[in-house]
Amino acid sequence: MFSCPVSSINPNVYGGDGTILRLFYQDPDGANNAFKVEASLKSFAKSNGAYNTQVCKVTSNKRGSWQVSSDVCDSIDMDANIYWVEVVIKRAQPSNSVVEFNGVSLESAIF
Repeated sequence: MFSCPVSSINPNVYGGDGTILRLFYQDPDGANNAFKVEASLKSFAKSNGAYNTQVCKVTSNKRGSWQVSSDVCDSIDMDANIYWVEVVIKRAQPSNSVVEFNGVSLESAIF
């Protein structure tokens, strides 16, 4: 597991409802249940440090070349909260290849 702080959101991305957490990775040989990649957007309230629960989470176990999975997040308020993304890569069976994590993004949903 590793984590990364979210210091700001691109001004071209609307931070309210409809923000998407998108996960980019590849697994060249894993069977559907041999591995799992998760990315979770989490937050703390700036006012009192309270954990605000998970904002959104992407979980995928698709194999093959580069994959993209996404989830629509609850409202994001950078003024009121501190955000970070936690990524977990799990492999349940041995393999000669590696799951490659490429990154995550926060994007506006286009309706």
